[in-house]
Amino acid sequence: MMKQPVRVCVVMLLLVVMSVWLAGCGGGGHRAVTTPTSSTSTIPPTTLYPAEVSPANGGGLLGDMDGDGKASVGDAIRILRIVVGLDPHDASADANQSGSADVGDAIKVLRCVVGLDPWPIGGTGATTVYVVDNPPTGSHDHFRELTDAVTYLKNNVPAGELGTVVIQTNRELVVDALSFGCDLEIEVDQGYTGRIAGPGAAPLVIDAAGALNLGGFTISNAGGVIFNANRRIELSGNHLPSSAAVNIGGVSGAAFPAGSASGDITPQQAVLAGGSSITNNDFGQFALNYKLDVLSASYDIDNNKGSRVNIGGSGKFGGTAQMHIGSNDIDDLSLDLKAQGSATVGVSDHLKLNSFAVNSEVNTGNPVFDFGNNVAATATLNLFGLGKVTLKLDNEDYDNLDLGFSVSDSVLNSKYGKYAQAAVTLGSALSTFNWNDIGSNVVGPFTLNALNIPNTANVDVTLKSFKFDGTFDASLNGNVTLYLSEQVKLTGKAHIDMRGSLLDLEATHVDCEAGLFVEMKGLSAGITANMNDVTFKDNLSIDGTAGVNFSVTITDAIFGGSSAGIYISGPVSGGMSAPGGARPQTHTADLVQPQQGAGGIIISGLQMHNDNDWIEITDVNCPVTIENCTIAAKPLAIHLEEVQGAISISGNTISKGGVTIGDCGSATVKDNAINCDVANTAALGVWATDSTITDNTITAGPGSMGFGASDSGNVTLSNNTINAPGICAVDIGPDARVNADNNTITGSVFVVFGLLGLTNNTFSNTQILDQSVGTGGLLNDPMQGGNSGLNPDNIFSPIDWDGNGCQDYPPECNQKEEGKCKCGPGVSPPS
Repeated sequence: MMKQPVRVCVVMLLLVVMSVWLAGCGGGGHRAVTTPTSSTSTIPPTTLYPAEVSPANGGGLLGDMDGDGKASVGDAIRILRIVVGLDPHDASADANQSGSADVGDAIKVLRCVVGLDPWPIGGTGATTVYVVDNPPTGSHDHFRELTDAVTYLKNNVPAGELGTVVIQTNRELVVDALSFGCDLEIEVDQGYTGRIAGPGAAPLVIDAAGALNLGGFTISNAGGVIFNANRRIELSGNHLPSSAAVNIGGVSGAAFPAGSASGDITPQQAVLAGGSSITNNDFGQFALNYKLDVLSASYDIDNNKGSRVNIGGSGKFGGTAQMHIGSNDIDDLSLDLKAQGSATVGVSDHLKLNSFAVNSEVNTGNPVFDFGNNVAATATLNLFGLGKVTLKLDNEDYDNLDLGFSVSDSVLNSKYGKYAQAAVTLGSALSTFNWNDIGSNVVGPFTLNALNIPNTANVDVTLKSFKFDGTFDASLNGNVTLYLSEQVKLTGKAHIDMRGSLLDLEATHVDCEAGLFVEMKGLSAGITANMNDVTFKDNLSIDGTAGVNFSVTITDAIFGGSSAGIYISGPVSGGMSAPGGARPQTHTADLVQPQQGAGGIIISGLQMHNDNDWIEITDVNCPVTIENCTIAAKPLAIHLEEVQGAISISGNTISKGGVTIGDCGSATVKDNAINCDVANTAALGVWATDSTITDNTITAGPGSMGFGASDSGNVTLSNNTINAPGICAVDIGPDARVNADNNTITGSVFVVFGLLGLTNNTFSNTQILDQSVGTGGLLNDPMQGGNSGLNPDNIFSPIDWDGNGCQDYPPECNQKEEGKCKCGPGVSPPS
């Protein structure tokens, strides 16, 4: 009997509502609230999108009492039933968010039905649903299966808005596939285990048209799992199958809200799309693929554990996009990116990598690859394209480093790295490669390979502040400038093989402990070498083929070691024997003609302090200058042969060994102090070379000679001090012509089939022995021409200067007995 008045009240209230509705009057207010999350959740709420409207305790859409996602008269009647107490309270009934259900909530829903107000109430919103063991009958926000909960969100949450699934069960949830159009967060509430079982042999595919946040799950599926998301994806604290993949953007199978049927998205979407946070997950092999042009997304792959990570994409990784891969406990890592703009890729803090591989195409901008604190058995880093790139290697430890650069410009900055061995390959697109280093070293072999560069290409390669403990091998093509600077240390043997057009070698503050060998193999190769403040403990050797242009400048270098000489050679190795091995004789016919505009060799300020440190330059078609050097070497300090250019040797201090110049174009030897103490060696020897020798102090020890000349050379010997008390001071060989004037000469003078003119010289303890039998070698009477200090009894010559038919010296031979010369007839003076 009591229910009749209640029904009458409901009818009366409904009539009131209808009258207000028809009158067009709304009621109640609206306030925005945030997405509800359990206070005990282990995963914090996502920050992808702000929530604006939803039931205060986590129900469905405001005013949607039947859970169908639409506003209807039935929803308004259900609200009124709650108002009058016929139905229990439901948070969704509070449409105007006044704190309780009232008539204004029903009116607000009815205004949406007739289109006077927008639906859903509040504009955009988020919905939270729960997966539980026993959902209440008729509940639209509690579900037993994850697939049902996601399906509900798929049908009720608009695309681009956030839906949340909270797992409040320990059951294993069976999922064959998931597909949804909204941004979705699936989290495990505290005290529960999130377990998902996939379809088995086939992969579990989760398609998110928007973003996905999945945390705290254990996913079991033999076929692995594939996450497809159009926007950001977050995976945190999950145990994933042995095969896991994340695809960002344009993935087939996902219902992309603003894309075409093929899944393409617009450039505007691409700016907002992409990005990921993959942290603290366990997996076997993991792949991250982006299939769109990433312009500003951020990728973080940190603190995961697995065997292998592969990261790549078919779109561009550019703009201000960032990727950080750090502190993962994995064995293998590979990146395949199309980097451009100011994008940054960071890889750090991996301590047990078996292999680390990077292949990146760079076409615009200046992307940065920043690697630090990684340890790997093998690191293969290849950067190619037409753009610029910066690579940073800080505190890297690689057993085998293989670098490949084929971009327009590249900079490699490294600090405190250690590489058991390293190889750098420069590709055809390269123009500059700079390796600037602080405190790193290559323990084993180092290889620099630039053979794929065209002959006409100009390439700058800089190696700065680096230590190479093993061998250093460079094979180069094109017009290459190689800079070695700022304390580069070459502990092992260094070899540069130049097969292209021109090598410009610039070395400053370099320590070459095992020698530097440069070999010019190109048909028209040339070398320009500038070395300043370089230390050698072994040889510097530069060899070129026929036609090579030499321009070598060595200043303030220090040579010191068991064998640390300078050897510069043209087409045929030749000349005198070097310590430790003979060198074949050079033939003039092997030389090409001096080239117009050929460069030169300048050695200045050099210091050599060991017996086997010497300078040998042979078979070159350029000028040679050796000046202001200090050399203590024997048996030779300087040997020049087949130099088809002007030679200048000046201002040097040379001890122990001598200086030899042979088969050269012309030579000037001036202002040197030469002190040779090697037996049977000339302190200064010249053959087949037109020479001017002035203002030198030449000293020869016992068993050695001061000066010697032979074989078709015209020599001017003037203003020198020649001191050779042992054997001889001046030794003139066959076909040599020497004009000696204003010299101070101590020791004997020999003429053997050559010609010697003596004027205004001062002699001491001197014999003059003219052994040019049958012809005579003295161009003038030595007792004439202003010479002093000579004893005629110590002059022996077959020449008859006074015309009496007898040789004049010694004087006793210039007499006749019974009409015959006492020592035989004399010969006419040579002209």
